[in-house]
Amino acid sequence: VNLGSEKGYSVLEMIRLAEEVVGRSIPHKISERRAGDPAKLLASSAAAQRLLKWTPEYSEAKTLLKTMWDVYQNPA
Repeated sequence: VNLGSEKGYSVLEMIRLAEEVVGRSIPHKISERRAGDPAKLLASSAAAQRLLKWTPEYSEAKTLLKTMWDVYQNPA
């Protein structure tokens, strides 16, 4: 069962969002797409919602990144 927001983000968009969340620059290098890399990857949570009667609490990428960053900064 996939969990996704059905929204697509480029790697660069995710890097920029992560930089906003962590408050610093993230080193990266832009290069050509590798052979076999898909142009897009999208996931839907529809099956999880239907099968597990589950509803996502968060759907925006920046909110998800912030939540994970907070967990990383303050492990249990």
